[in-house]
Amino acid sequence: RERMGIPTRNWIERQEPAVRERLILAGSPGNLLPDEFLALKVLLPPVLYVLWGAVIGWDSLFTIAIAGAGFVIPDFSLNSQIKRRRVTIVRDLGEAIDTMALMVGAGLNLQSSIELTVANSPRSALMEELSLVFNAMRLGTPREIAFATMASRINSVPVTHFTVAITQASKLGTGLGGRIRSSMG
Repeated sequence: RERMGIPTRNWIERQEPAVRERLILAGSPGNLLPDEFLALKVLLPPVLYVLWGAVIGWDSLFTIAIAGAGFVIPDFSLNSQIKRRRVTIVRDLGEAIDTMALMVGAGLNLQSSIELTVANSPRSALMEELSLVFNAMRLGTPREIAFATMASRINSVPVTHFTVAITQASKLGTGLGGRIRSSMG
């Protein structure tokens, strides 16, 4: 069936891990599951074909092109969300690092500084990620693992530098305040 252009269960199963990762990078928009995203890719072309066909005409080459575009539109949209989310997180990271470094420098531990930063900052993708880090640490996940998991969910060089700085400070026993701040340098 796949030879005829009809996606099969095997095609969906092969696509699912990559789609799951991309949905995580996009911040899990609408709590969309990978199979739902793939169903959207499969169902959007015929829906667009019917809609455009009814408006423009069934024999129009444009109608066929719009239907074909329906297969890639979800991918373009998801890639755009991933890029937008990364840009927002990197933009907000500097201020969050400064805030946490000040708190750590004033005597708070890192976990408390994360909690206060999240509580006193406007809601954003970065604050959602830091909230996940805080909750993981509160439940007993080692700090290094909680931050490494955050870095893998975001997949951005500045975020990775920040998490490496946190990990190095923990392993070397050096002060977190300076390490946190130096991660953005």
